[in-house]
Amino acid sequence: MKTWEKILVEASAAWEKETKEEGARVGCALFCIRTGRQAELDAGKLFLPASNNKLWTSIAALECLGKNYCWTTRFTVHDRALCIHGGGDPGFGWEEALIVARHLKKKGMTQLPPVLFLDNSWLTGRPWGTGWAWDDLAQGYGARVESLIMEGNRIIFRAAPEGEASRLSWYPELPSVQVIPHLSWTKARYSDVTVEREGNTHRFRLQGRLSRREPEVSGAVWCGARFFAEVFVETCRHAGILIPDRWEVREGVPESGTRITVEYASRPLSKVLHRVNRDSDNLTAEILLRTLGLEGKGVDHETAGLEVVRETLGKWKLTGPAVYTDGSGLSGYNLSSPRALAELLRTFLRREDFPIFLDSLSLYGVHGTLADRVEEFPAGTTVAAKTGSLAGVKTLTGYLLRSGLPRYGFSLMVNGLLEEENGERLQDMFLARLASFR
Repeated sequence: MKTWEKILVEASAAWEKETKEEGARVGCALFCIRTGRQAELDAGKLFLPASNNKLWTSIAALECLGKNYCWTTRFTVHDRALCIHGGGDPGFGWEEALIVARHLKKKGMTQLPPVLFLDNSWLTGRPWGTGWAWDDLAQGYGARVESLIMEGNRIIFRAAPEGEASRLSWYPELPSVQVIPHLSWTKARYSDVTVEREGNTHRFRLQGRLSRREPEVSGAVWCGARFFAEVFVETCRHAGILIPDRWEVREGVPESGTRITVEYASRPLSKVLHRVNRDSDNLTAEILLRTLGLEGKGVDHETAGLEVVRETLGKWKLTGPAVYTDGSGLSGYNLSSPRALAELLRTFLRREDFPIFLDSLSLYGVHGTLADRVEEFPAGTTVAAKTGSLAGVKTLTGYLLRSGLPRYGFSLMVNGLLEEENGERLQDMFLARLASFR
């Protein structure tokens, strides 16, 4: 048997013996960039890709939208109203809002008008992806996809590792937020917390176990546009703008003429990709998909974005995903094979924007979702890759680098896990063997 195939088979066999995960399905595709040599283990079979699905979305977005693409949020002041026009900026948050508030004050808005109009019309489709589970929608990773996005449309709850697990602070600090915590500490590596939200409120119930290594959990807000307005009012207060005792929120655009305009452009796509691939942010991936639909088809629904991605892959003569239903991989309907993802990695190596894509991936032990991985590789060797996690699913697709240059490409996919940490153990064992191979 060839040496490369031995790496795949031996790593899988040793892992099954160590973890007792005999029922899990493992597939892997591996290729050498310099020689083109490849090896496979059930690489043509279909797996739930989890967040490896973001690779299809992000690479197509980089190709079709361009590295300098930006999203713009516009603020217009009228006679007795302020209108906020959403443009889908996935990275807009408190700091950005404070910059805008200071600009508005400098231009003459010393007191907030009593009426805030919210123009949330940039996106008109459903605020969630196809196949998202109902019990994901209150979790921070299931945040609503809307034209107006503030702090990822989620609230972060955090406990001090040295204190009580149920003693929480949260960000942004808003008077409308209420928390009912039923939490305890766990020695496990990751937290296991269920987030429930009561109807159209910011009243959250948190139940489960927090890890001291990651003592925080996030909840999705009930309405991104309303949340945007509430946070923006607070940033205006911080900027020294007078806030009326009573103010109201309306949907749409005011009829009176505009007196002041401030526009805020997002960071370019080349940097936004970090949110998608390093941080594995579902909302940002879904914004990319809908933006592809708007720019490519003139339609803001995810279906149009999916068509653009498939057309792009078709131009490159790639197999692509067998089932592709959302941009982020949170859906349980998606199916891809390790072979198809490896083909994508191999093809994009030749594209002009490959360095931007490579830079967007997580780096073992350094940043992103691989920051806490501690596998020791030979000097000058590291791994840049996209992780994926769902219940019973662990996937990893990327490159092994030597002296900063990609030497091997791989896609390793595991479904049917009893313990998700066991999937990470297989990834570590496989990559350690690959890194030591000469």
